[in-house]
Amino acid sequence: MRKLLLTLTFLLMISTIGLAQDTVKVGINFVNSEYVVNPIDAIEYLQGLSVNLDAKVYSQNENKGFRLAGVFYYKRDNFTSPTDTYAFGPKLSYRVGFVEPFGQVVFGLNTTYNSDKVFSRIYSAGADLNFGYIYVRPIEVGWQRSEAFFSPANQTFSAGLGLRF
Repeated sequence: MRKLLLTLTFLLMISTIGLAQDTVKVGINFVNSEYVVNPIDAIEYLQGLSVNLDAKVYSQNENKGFRLAGVFYYKRDNFTSPTDTYAFGPKLSYRVGFVEPFGQVVFGLNTTYNSDKVFSRIYSAGADLNFGYIYVRPIEVGWQRSEAFFSPANQTFSAGLGLRF
């Protein structure tokens, strides 16, 4: 408990030092592949973690306006028989105060530990809440399609947090 409080205090201190330049954003999200009201039914759907690395390519202004970035996206679904997604693509966002809605398109590969590799694409939209060097992603909604035989498209819902440098 003490380590958690020290970590939170340190993160709060960093976030209040000043505004971040927002050149690089690194975040981690919890991902659920489908949304159902009953939490018992939600267990059968793919759940996992994703990591985003987002590097600024162009920004209209440092603290407001449009921002274009290149994104590396990694996701692991279903920890018992994992499927990994590695993808790259563009991200466009528009900063209004501390709120930054965004849309991104990433293309890459889904891999399994059976040496399967299939092309995958993900279209997603969401919003980040920027607080100094920390950002919170309350919602990101995505649509993923893999080009495997009889592979259905699925929706993903995620939320997370990250650091801005």
